Amino acid sequence: MPPVHQTGDAATARNTPVGSAQGPVKGAASGPTAAGSVTHASSLSSMTFSEALTTQATKSANAPCLLDFPGAETASDVMSVSPRVSTHAEVHSLAEKIAAILGAASSGASSSVVAIVLPRSPAMTVAQLAVFKAGLTFAPLDPEWPVERHHGILDELKPLAIITDTEQATPPYERTALVRVDTAGAIKVAPDVAEPLVKKAETKLAGAGGQLPPNECMYIMYTSGSTGRPKGVSVPTAGFWQRTIQALQIQQCSSEDVFLMKTVYTFDVSVPEIWETLVLGATTCVLGPHLHLDAEAILATMNRGNVTASVFVPSLLDLFLDNAEGVIASGRQTRPAKLRYVHCIGEALLRTHHAKLKKVLGSNVKLWNFYGPTEATVDVTTLDCDSADAKVDEDSTTGFSLGFPHKGVTMYITDIQDPTKEMPKGERGEICIGGIQVAMGYLERPELTAERFVPNKLDNTGGNIYRTGDIGRIHPEKGFFEYFGRADRQVKIGGVRLELGEIEGVADEVLQGMVKMVAIEAIDGLLVGVASLMPNHPITAQELNHALADQLPQSHLPSEWMMRRDNLPINAAGKLDHKAITAWIQEKRRIKMWGHIYSTMYEDMSTSNEENADPTMDWAAYFDSFTNLMHTRDVIEEWVRVTCDWVLSYKPQSVLEMGCGKGMLLFKIAPYMPRFTGADISGYALEHVQKVWDAQDPKEHGICTAMQLAEGDAADYTGLVDDGLYDLTLCNGVTMYFPSSTYLYQHLQGAIESTNPGGIVFLGDVRALSHQLLFHMRKLVHIENVSKADVYKAGLASRAKDKDRCYDHHMFYDLLSRGMLPGVAAVEVQIKRGKHSSEFTRYRYDVVLHLSKDRNAEPPAPLPVRQAEGTELMEADAVVAALKAAGPTQDDVVVSRNVVNTRILADVRLLRGEAGDEAKPVEVGVCACGGVEVHELREKLAAAFPDHMSVVTWSKDMPLFSTAGLPVDNVNITHAEHMDVYLVPKSKMHAGLNSIGVEASVSSSIKFGLEDFCNEVPKEDDLAAPAAKKDNTDLDALAHEAQELADSGHPEAAVCGLLAGALGVADMDAKELRSSTLMELGGNSFLAMRIAQKLTNILGGKSVPVFSLLTKTIGSFTDEITGHAAAAGWILDQSAKVDNDNGKRPQFIFFPTAGGSPRVYAATYAEIRSRMPSARCLFVQPPGRDARASEPHETDLKKVMEGVMAGLKGHIQEGAPLIVIGDSLGSCLAWKFVHEYHAKTGVLPNHICVSGNPGPRIASEQLGLGYLAKRSIREESDADLGAFLRKGGADDDIDTIRSLQCDCILYEDFKRGDVPKLNVPATLFRGAQDPIGGPAEDMRVWSEEFSSMTEVVVEDAGHHIYSDQPAFMASKLLALVQ
Repeated sequence: MPPVHQTGDAATARNTPVGSAQGPVKGAASGPTAAGSVTHASSLSSMTFSEALTTQATKSANAPCLLDFPGAETASDVMSVSPRVSTHAEVHSLAEKIAAILGAASSGASSSVVAIVLPRSPAMTVAQLAVFKAGLTFAPLDPEWPVERHHGILDELKPLAIITDTEQATPPYERTALVRVDTAGAIKVAPDVAEPLVKKAETKLAGAGGQLPPNECMYIMYTSGSTGRPKGVSVPTAGFWQRTIQALQIQQCSSEDVFLMKTVYTFDVSVPEIWETLVLGATTCVLGPHLHLDAEAILATMNRGNVTASVFVPSLLDLFLDNAEGVIASGRQTRPAKLRYVHCIGEALLRTHHAKLKKVLGSNVKLWNFYGPTEATVDVTTLDCDSADAKVDEDSTTGFSLGFPHKGVTMYITDIQDPTKEMPKGERGEICIGGIQVAMGYLERPELTAERFVPNKLDNTGGNIYRTGDIGRIHPEKGFFEYFGRADRQVKIGGVRLELGEIEGVADEVLQGMVKMVAIEAIDGLLVGVASLMPNHPITAQELNHALADQLPQSHLPSEWMMRRDNLPINAAGKLDHKAITAWIQEKRRIKMWGHIYSTMYEDMSTSNEENADPTMDWAAYFDSFTNLMHTRDVIEEWVRVTCDWVLSYKPQSVLEMGCGKGMLLFKIAPYMPRFTGADISGYALEHVQKVWDAQDPKEHGICTAMQLAEGDAADYTGLVDDGLYDLTLCNGVTMYFPSSTYLYQHLQGAIESTNPGGIVFLGDVRALSHQLLFHMRKLVHIENVSKADVYKAGLASRAKDKDRCYDHHMFYDLLSRGMLPGVAAVEVQIKRGKHSSEFTRYRYDVVLHLSKDRNAEPPAPLPVRQAEGTELMEADAVVAALKAAGPTQDDVVVSRNVVNTRILADVRLLRGEAGDEAKPVEVGVCACGGVEVHELREKLAAAFPDHMSVVTWSKDMPLFSTAGLPVDNVNITHAEHMDVYLVPKSKMHAGLNSIGVEASVSSSIKFGLEDFCNEVPKEDDLAAPAAKKDNTDLDALAHEAQELADSGHPEAAVCGLLAGALGVADMDAKELRSSTLMELGGNSFLAMRIAQKLTNILGGKSVPVFSLLTKTIGSFTDEITGHAAAAGWILDQSAKVDNDNGKRPQFIFFPTAGGSPRVYAATYAEIRSRMPSARCLFVQPPGRDARASEPHETDLKKVMEGVMAGLKGHIQEGAPLIVIGDSLGSCLAWKFVHEYHAKTGVLPNHICVSGNPGPRIASEQLGLGYLAKRSIREESDADLGAFLRKGGADDDIDTIRSLQCDCILYEDFKRGDVPKLNVPATLFRGAQDPIGGPAEDMRVWSEEFSSMTEVVVEDAGHHIYSDQPAFMASKLLALVQ
């Protein structure tokens, strides 16, 4: 680049002088801003493109053209480095030198194209201007594109030269004449460009006034192609000039403007960012490379550069505003004082974007909505978002309209199938564009050009029109254009236009042999890949993207991959059914979201931390519906035991459990077989299982040598049978949370296919649709004390709000009779086992699918059924006697019908308003109402009939309960309290079970769909729905209203309003609402989880404790999460209040790990509090996570220390024992804090504890990831950081990755400096299995820093010693003050 001009020189930027050294670049004393010399956009209409350039090259010669901050990688850099300013004269001079070289290279050449491969820098402006002056065409290529993509495009372009920067790698750029230009202005020319040719070209340029006539084609911009090959759009110079005049005049630009250059060069919006400055004599302020997502850096660049205009893609604008708000609020940057407008293009612009912009940047900043494809030269329509036209249909959720066409542009709405037929005004069709801005076509793609650029037969203007593929209409009254989506599979993500077909085409070719089929979909602004796996060939998302990365740029790689073991769905035309695939993705993503919610529930409600707790029996989130308390241990233990006993009775050698949770069944079953696999959607639950299993004595594992865990939902069997099929597949207590009966059927299909022939599929704890109303009535009596007179009506209302799935047991028999369970020999349905009468055993049942030894065999024919004498028997002995009297044989089935079930009889009497309706939440034995106790009956049957299997199930005389059958909306429920007791001969068990199936099967005259056998749930989505809705308002609508309240500064009202609406009590008195709990108002754990997820979004990502939501009053919960407690800061004080505080309480200051927060010490803190309640515990709380998640991360070590020092002010009690603890990065921060605290106060702590990190001398030499680092943390990918976290046993979600990344920047920037040894004793703790902290000898370097040091090895601990061994660590810390 031209010589550097420092702040204050004559050629610096023209804006208002500011005295601060770090303030805006100072204004020029003379130049274009002098009176009468300002160039307004209105003057351009009378000029040609070349005339405008030459005019400004002279008129604005000494005015700043380019302003940047060389080497700036952060916002701090932008504010501190000296700016580099190049004048228009300097830019034109250098461009002419390069133009001469290009002219020499073009002499006799067949090509007129110059490829430009540069990062964002001032050099890009010089390069494009040079090509223009040489009368050639430029084609921008992204330096970060894969080499293969470069090769393909260069083969098509056949450029005469390539301009790149001197730091670029050689291939493939040495394949043609080459010009290299660096930011200091040095030029290197390929040796085949002869000096005489350059001199000749310079002479020719000089004679033409510094530039040759422009090429008809100004540039070629590559966009996605639907055939797997990018398309090069040839953009006409005349069209670009017309567009530039229109855009500048519409936005009333002048030479006093400063345009921000921030767009990637392969997005055509970047071209105006360069050329608008050149034709106006204005200034371009260049944002540093890779800073376009850094809101603070963008604000810093806007402020220092006095930027007046900027372009954003709407999604990136939204992201920028979200982060900028926090940056401005923190005082690190101010609103850009000179910013006049923001220009949006590339995606739908929403009204929320407009409101947010005004809020964050100020009401004076104007927002423009532009629309246009690359094929019509950047943009063709404009809407002023503050205009009256923008307020039309402002209640619409579709966002702003496209506005009105520019001069020189003609636009049409045509029939989607026929571009020669124009649609009537107001009707939808395809948007087509004509006029001077229409591109010349696609380079070397005549067929595609003919398809998209068609002759204009709509009027007499002639030329071609471009078929955009966008669906739109002309507003019938106002005449502006509106957009309604795409007619094809072209999408825009992050402003980048993508052809999903292109990516699929490349994937089909590249991934051959790796997967069977591939689909690429755009879901919620992200690319999602779906792969159909090869048999026994598991593969990861990383492997797929790695394979594609050689052919596709990063923007074209899926952000998420989902794997299927079956083929992808195909439509009637034999093509991928993208609608079905998208629906499948959405369902899987919702289920995955529930996995995260379950993890929160499991963690919040864990019973593993209770005194004498058994970690193999953690029944977190198992609430008793009749008490609103967690189920008691005896009930849960029996619930587990009876299922385990039943499973083990089949003597399986291998079991697959779908939905294993925290392993209550797994730990009891796995030791009895060589192989056990557990799968669950909750990663947290699986981590608990693995941790407990690994901690057990190997003897506790019995004969199990292969215990494996897998994360996935209950219908996803991907990879689970790679090591073979299972003898038994188990799913217990999960079906009520399935999204539908269809999903349940998919689960059964997968289970059958995963189980050996002759094996068992066990489906436990299914909620009975037939007894759903009785359950709700009993619940209302126990929980809400509803009167007997009102309980029926209230029960109907409560049942309608039930969010758990209930299934009619007839469905399973019906599936078999329809032939929908191939490979199944018989179905067995049993009322839930157990001696406790609880909600488990009253209203639920188990299903067993007995598989045929031959998968192709038909189910055996049923045996005859004989009925025993007597009915409605009330005693177990009477039932046994009646069955004995019938004389059971091995050739038939005997049944005692309508035996009275003591567990249900009281409920039926409650329904009918009869006496004897009392029932406790949990009972053992025959209830007061009388009847037969099921557990006792089963024991007596087993003793009396050893050659028969007993089946105790619902009465066949009970009506079918179905959403399409008989509704249960009246009191005439018959036989709900009755059960049928069958004796099935063990020698002909399958045939005997089929006898029951025939009796219970649905009449052939009744045709039900799968969903008819399941209750309808209140619909928010297919997976889980909100509670009762007031005036048909669903949770999404309530959340939207709550968001508006929160955004307007009323978070308390937002929380209370959402809860009241979701619970159907919006009219409740506010005081009464705040004093009630969610459970008291009819909520349950799953509604709580849905509300928590909504609140997390509403409150800006704040973690919402589900346990608090379930247990605290709504008022207390609201205060907790909205900050009526002190706002989160650098220090979290968890000190308990004590009477008569003498100021001598031991104090502990904890510095967390990299990527961590106070929660990394949670378990140890709980131990300290239990042993020394008076201890003062102070936790350093970094921004960007947990309680401070809404704040930006801090990567400046100096600011971190300033924050900690300021935060601790007033918290530390002088004279009281003080222990400072740091773990991993926290060790270095703790050490640095002690030095600074001592320097400021003269006080040293009594002891320092460090762990998980080398000493400062070695740490100062390391990169961000310590001894595992291969490169700077600033170069590490998210995938690398995720792998690092997993290696240390931590979560690898994106929030933790981002926190880790920023903290590792602190570590990489950490330097010991010249400081003395601390006169303080210290302890070095080392996890015995720490894979991250580094060699022991490196950790022992800490001894150089303290007066003395003790080393303690923490056994059975990895990198996270404070969570791995909390009791041990608490005892060691407390010993330091006792």
